[in-house]
Amino acid sequence: MKLHFNREQTLRLLEHSRSAISRFPNSEQLFDPQFVKAGAPTRPYARAEDIDGTKIPAGLWLVGDDGIYLMSNGPDHPKNPETGKNAAIYAVECDPKADPDNWWFIKRSAFGGDDGCEFLDASAIQAACDATAPDPLVWFEVTPKGIGVPMLQPASTKPKRASRKKKGG
Repeated sequence: MKLHFNREQTLRLLEHSRSAISRFPNSEQLFDPQFVKAGAPTRPYARAEDIDGTKIPAGLWLVGDDGIYLMSNGPDHPKNPETGKNAAIYAVECDPKADPDNWWFIKRSAFGGDDGCEFLDASAIQAACDATAPDPLVWFEVTPKGIGVPMLQPASTKPKRASRKKKGG
């Protein structure tokens, strides 16, 4: 299912993550040994304190919870001026405040029945924003099995015209 997010706000959150020196892991990154601090205890999965946040790549979290929304994985999250809570950009199609009757069904069909937090790499988000410009919304294809992003199509090159020989010479 295509889920649409405000492009300007998405790019603002992405810049927050990119400018951070250290970032928070999502659940999947806790199981990835490449993010564990040197000397951290060996366990089946790391705890947040075992993770070296400087190794976590820049990006956004796609969160399926009460709705589906994007958040920065950087510390000191930007705050929503109205609520004082961490800034989140809700999918147009899955915002509990905008559509209190249908968001739950859309969340289940796009994200699955369980709540979760998927990591979206900064380069994929930037590519999606570039590919959907100048539209004010960026979209991601979200299903319980995966997430797809739009990509720019390569510019087609015009074939070179064959040079003609002049007649008589």
